[in-house]
Amino acid sequence: MLIILDILHISVETIKNLLNKIKWYEKDKDKFVIIYFDRVLNKELEMPFKAIKRFEGEFAVFEHRNGEVNLPMHRVRAIKKDDVVIWRRRKF
Repeated sequence: MLIILDILHISVETIKNLLNKIKWYEKDKDKFVIIYFDRVLNKELEMPFKAIKRFEGEFAVFEHRNGEVNLPMHRVRAIKKDDVVIWRRRKF
């Protein structure tokens, strides 16, 4: 199943719903990248979707070189598939 979001869906699709759709319906998860804001480095970073081990409430738990890291959903800024942004958080 191919997830394509048009301009109307970008504002209404929640990040949690989209990540769950990718997890359960997409066969080639290697094509997806999560862009998130790292508050320690004060910049946006990228993480492959396949690094996510599980979802716990409002967190995505992913494997990092120092062990597991909890990424709050509100820090996710965008999702890319094949280097194309398919979802971006609205700016208020």
